[in-house]
Amino acid sequence: MIKIRRARAKNNEQGVSLLEMMLTIFAVSLLACVAAISYTSYISEARRTEGVLGLTDIARLQKAYHIDHGKYASNIMELGFTVENGKLLNPNTYKGDKYFYTTSWRDEKGATYQAQAVGNIDGDKFNDLLIIFK
Repeated sequence: MIKIRRARAKNNEQGVSLLEMMLTIFAVSLLACVAAISYTSYISEARRTEGVLGLTDIARLQKAYHIDHGKYASNIMELGFTVENGKLLNPNTYKGDKYFYTTSWRDEKGATYQAQAVGNIDGDKFNDLLIIFK
């Protein structure tokens, strides 16, 4: 008679230890934190870019206005300033997507002007302010 023996597989695998599991979770959590910080920084920089581009546009429009009229515009409505998804709230204030833009003379003769963009770009409780002077 022929005897057939089944080979028994040795079960040397024990699974994952608690320490290995904790180290893996720690590493993944650390990577997630770094990614979240990088993402919020990227978003803030993108929002800041809107304000800088808006003020750059105001400066360009003020320069053209000064060439045509010999003085700077006293408000945003005179400039014809617009940004995408924005609206004019009053002659001095224009609301963009993330910022409120204002412009005014710094003296009564219109020889200099000030423009500012105010908005909360980083999600904290404080507004961020960008200003240009001429």
